[in-house]
Amino acid sequence: MLLSYQRQDSALTLTDGLAVYHEAYPQLITPPANEPGLRDFLSAYDRFHIVFGLTTSIRDEAMADTWTFFGSDMSWREYAHYLKHPLVNNILAEIGYSTLLRQSTRGLNSIYHAWKHARRQTAKWPFWNNENDLTEPICDLRRAFGIEVVSLDDT
Repeated sequence: MLLSYQRQDSALTLTDGLAVYHEAYPQLITPPANEPGLRDFLSAYDRFHIVFGLTTSIRDEAMADTWTFFGSDMSWREYAHYLKHPLVNNILAEIGYSTLLRQSTRGLNSIYHAWKHARRQTAKWPFWNNENDLTEPICDLRRAFGIEVVSLDDT
C-alpha cells in the first residue's frame, strides 16, 4: 500500500508529507542535539525521501543512494562523509553488510530505474537548500524538477 506522499500527484505539502513519513517510520534516526551537521543531513534526507516517493526499505534506500548521486546536487564526497558517521554506520552494521549487499543486489532493477528516472529529470534536486519548499505541494515540486516516482510496477 502506498503512503499518500508516494503518489506521483500527491497534493500534500512537503511538510505534510514529512508528517506522514515520520508517522509511518517512527524508528528513524534521531541525532543527538550536539550533532547539528548530522541533524541537518537527516532532515534534508527525509525531505529527499518524500519528494522522490521513497520508504525506508533496503530497496528504497538503494534507490535513494542512486538518486542522491544522479538526481541531486549532493556530491559523492559529501554523502560518503555522512555514511561514515558512527550513528549511521551503527545502523548499517545492525542491518548487516551482507544483508544490505544481498537486498541491494536483488533490487538492481529498482536501482536501474532510479538511475534512469534521475537522467530524465529536468533539474537536480537541491539537497541542502530546499527549506523554502516545505509549504509547496509535492506534486508541484516533482513537476518543477521532472521527478517521476518509481512505482513497484516499474521494478
